Amino acid sequence: FNSKAKVFVYLQNCYLVEPKLLRFTPPRLWIRLSIERVWLYLFLRKARILVQTETMKNLVNKNLRRDALIEPFLPVFSKEKVKKAIKGFDYIYVASGEPHKNHRRLIYAWILLSSMDHRPSLRLTLDRNKELKLVSWIEQKTAEHNLNVAFSSYSHGKISSFLHNSNNVLIYPSLFESFGLPLLEARQLDIPIIAAEKDYVRDIINPTESFDPLSVRSIARAVLRFEGVNKLLPLQSTTDFLKKIKKVI
Repeated sequence: FNSKAKVFVYLQNCYLVEPKLLRFTPPRLWIRLSIERVWLYLFLRKARILVQTETMKNLVNKNLRRDALIEPFLPVFSKEKVKKAIKGFDYIYVASGEPHKNHRRLIYAWILLSSMDHRPSLRLTLDRNKELKLVSWIEQKTAEHNLNVAFSSYSHGKISSFLHNSNNVLIYPSLFESFGLPLLEARQLDIPIIAAEKDYVRDIINPTESFDPLSVRSIARAVLRFEGVNKLLPLQSTTDFLKKIKKVI
């Protein structure tokens, strides 16, 4: 409704400003989000839109035909005050279980690594009660391929404690985010980050390594690069090539 007051709308939901993202959602959610998108577009009126990143600003401009102010904010963590909550794992992915978070490709990347006799430990912040289907699938793949994967409950109060363990690396294969708070928390705590090569990532951090989030092999290779494992294809001269062929013949 119209208001005499100055109205600000803080947009943090990518689904509401980018129609292409709706393909990741189940039918019922697609219908609800579609209605909310129309509602937002029709009733923004004179409200000023606030966003957290350049990527979100561009989406608002493109799809809502409105300008937006970039005004990010987040809690500031003190390294000295953050306790080490969990030890004994190498990588952590702080995310809930929506399809765009890309957990399945991450697990397939871990399967690919295991086929190379490389089994880094991975902790996922998934809630079994809310994401039973995904958790069950991950547990099945973990058992089938002898992966080193464990779960912790998702809570922003625990994230900084998880990340502060000096042995941890944040891996972040999400396909899109409005902000990516765990990335910023890791940046504040000087935690190494292996992340998707996406605009939303580069808006706020420079990852230690990056990868194509749609490629299982690219994710696995980023992990290997971070750990200093060289898996480049060996090169040979024409002479060496012909010698090998002659031996086969």
